[in-house]
Amino acid sequence: MLGKIDYKISVIIPTLQRDVETLNNLVSALVSDEIVDEVLIIDNSLQNYSFNNEKVRVIVPQENLFVNPSWNLGVREARNEYVCLANDDIRIPNNFCTKVLENFSDDFGVVGMDNAYVTNTRNEDNEVVIDINKVELNDSREVNFKPVKYRTHNFGIMMFFKKENYVEIPEDLKIFYGDDWIIYHANKKGKQSQVCTGQEIYHLGSLSSNKFTGLVNEEKKKYLKHILPNYKRMLYYVETCTHNVWFVLGIMISLRKKVV
Repeated sequence: MLGKIDYKISVIIPTLQRDVETLNNLVSALVSDEIVDEVLIIDNSLQNYSFNNEKVRVIVPQENLFVNPSWNLGVREARNEYVCLANDDIRIPNNFCTKVLENFSDDFGVVGMDNAYVTNTRNEDNEVVIDINKVELNDSREVNFKPVKYRTHNFGIMMFFKKENYVEIPEDLKIFYGDDWIIYHANKKGKQSQVCTGQEIYHLGSLSSNKFTGLVNEEKKKYLKHILPNYKRMLYYVETCTHNVWFVLGIMISLRKKVV
């Protein structure tokens, strides 16, 4: 474990500015955390997000990059050894990044969120049932870790890793499977990925996620093509967050798993 903190972290947040109040509250919590050296906002809304703090740097691309290319850009721009990728629609307690990195190990791959400690503020009908901006979380409790083999539900809403362990996501994966890719390559380096336990955070959920459901299967095929060479497709099994996938003589059989 890293123990005494003598290092800093860069936090990267792609945004479409769909809920500026939630984003502002998140950025406010981050800049008040001593371990956070910079907050990189990738403003895919192209509307010049503004937050008056020297730790905040806003990058406005020429067009919407979507989330995975935004992560690649942010990690390239990050100036610190440790990096966090964060959704723009979450609520975290004070000093959360400090608590995570206090107990971070160099043997870790990617540290994401444990679904059991994530409260979704929308119900199954996509209706807001908790006002995320009125939640009082105060200071973070101690954070513990639990090993995982692959991305679990809500894992990717906030992820921590060492910059040296990041492998850029292929450009044809725009929205989905970026976190799977990061974990996959951390595993290949012999690192053990983890989820955070012990501290609850809140997640508003995408305001436009239903628009992209048709892309999931398309990007899943692209992702599997990137990680599985043709010879492995003759007889192979791979497990993802959402599916159990078998390849038999090059034919893919995919069964969706229940969300846990």
